[in-house]
Amino acid sequence: MSHDREPGLESRVVLVIDDDAFVGCAVACILQEARQAQVYRARTANQALPLAATVCPDLILCDVQMPGMSVLELCRGLREDGATRQIPIYLLTGVMVGDRSLESLSPYVQGVLSKPPDPAELVAVFDRTCG
Repeated sequence: MSHDREPGLESRVVLVIDDDAFVGCAVACILQEARQAQVYRARTANQALPLAATVCPDLILCDVQMPGMSVLELCRGLREDGATRQIPIYLLTGVMVGDRSLESLSPYVQGVLSKPPDPAELVAVFDRTCG
């Protein structure tokens, strides 16, 4: 995926969407320290849509339960926008991974990560997606 970034800028961009400040901060700290990722954060889906189109992240990590717009509406919006259509999306959730409530999101996301985030799992997803 092509991004308009400064030449020589090697860091990958990640967008974390989570209304829980602790989780958002934890994810950002893990990825910044382990992989020097440039991390943007949004607390709501309404904030995330325009931000994603602006920064064109290499990876989106999104909470399943947020105030306002649902995660399903967010994923649909990201897939309908040409600027964000191909960005990999991973869900962050405390819900069991096999939970049927996540089935409607499967066409839009690449995977599900547990909350609180496991640093090794988070870095592995980053490496697979952004490596």
